[in-house]
Amino acid sequence: MNTTPKNRREQIEQRSREFAKKHPAVGPLFDRFALEKVAQGFRHYSASAVWHRIRWETPAGADGLLAFKLNNDFIPHYARAFMRRYPSAPPGFFRTRRLTSADSPPVSGEERSPGDYPADAP
Repeated sequence: MNTTPKNRREQIEQRSREFAKKHPAVGPLFDRFALEKVAQGFRHYSASAVWHRIRWETPAGADGLLAFKLNNDFIPHYARAFMRRYPSAPPGFFRTRRLTSADSPPVSGEERSPGDYPADAP
């Protein structure tokens, strides 16, 4: 069911769910890498670091076509989902903030991608 989001937060959450459904391997990778840090004794860790590790260790859009591209907008949603799925992880393992996107209207039109911007000149 694809409904029109009432604000930017709902829009990002909707896109995040669509991405997760299209690329089901990302969630387990996020969980695996985060659980490694929990097992190493970390009480807090960076969800961005986990996200970047997925980029580093997978062919996540390496050639612009292969597999998937990881949008940083989705990091808070994967972090919150991890903490819901693993309540045994240290409380506040990923530090979260209020999602201010709830205060912004949805973006109209297609989301932009790196291909929409000119390449830097040498």
